[in-house]
Amino acid sequence: FRRGPRVVRRTASSGSRRDFPATSSNNSRIRVLGFRRSLLVPSESTIWRHANKAEAGDGEVDGEGDGEGDGEGDGEGEKVAKPANEVEAADALATEHGVLSENVAILSYIAQLFPAANLAPADPFVFAQMQAFNAYLSSTVHVAHAHRPRGYRWSDDPAVVENLKIKVPKNMSDCFTIIENEYLKGPWVFGDQFTAADAYLFTISNWLEADGVDINKFPKTLAHRKAMQARPAVARAVAAHDS
Repeated sequence: FRRGPRVVRRTASSGSRRDFPATSSNNSRIRVLGFRRSLLVPSESTIWRHANKAEAGDGEVDGEGDGEGDGEGDGEGEKVAKPANEVEAADALATEHGVLSENVAILSYIAQLFPAANLAPADPFVFAQMQAFNAYLSSTVHVAHAHRPRGYRWSDDPAVVENLKIKVPKNMSDCFTIIENEYLKGPWVFGDQFTAADAYLFTISNWLEADGVDINKFPKTLAHRKAMQARPAVARAVAAHDS
């Protein structure tokens, strides 16, 4: 980085930009700028980037910043309330060319930055399918989950926020029925090739129990989770968050 990596955060209320310095890494060409470091895997939503970077052979798997993400730190039975003065953080990745946001863009960028890791399908159509799957996770499944811990994003009425939680188990079950039957080929999302989509699926599938879903009803998803946990790169990414 010519001017040093920065954590870029936008406030939820004003959209104004606040920059925070992030420590650099001698081994890293890119920097993961995630949510608060105290948040632990599997509920920490930035694990997919750390796992992909580790799979790609990039040395830096650490996270910086202290914002908030979906599903992090809100275990079963714990009521999550947003303080009036809380600033929500935008998940971002700083690169030498600028800052990237949005999960689908970050995943594909990491995959293409390290082509030797084969994190993206070479066939253009299959690559588009990967993008479609990641977009489904980002725009539908991630949002369905967020109605449980982050209902205040949709309503200021406490009763409405509580009611939003009611359909989360059903909606997440419906989403994973589609994933199980239409997307997940096994052992990885796209069959024998491990791709960037697998880290994202791993992250979200680890929210199922807290969302009131029995993962045993989805054997392919459970097998995928276990296969992910057995990968050394994923273990390193988990350890980085647990330390």
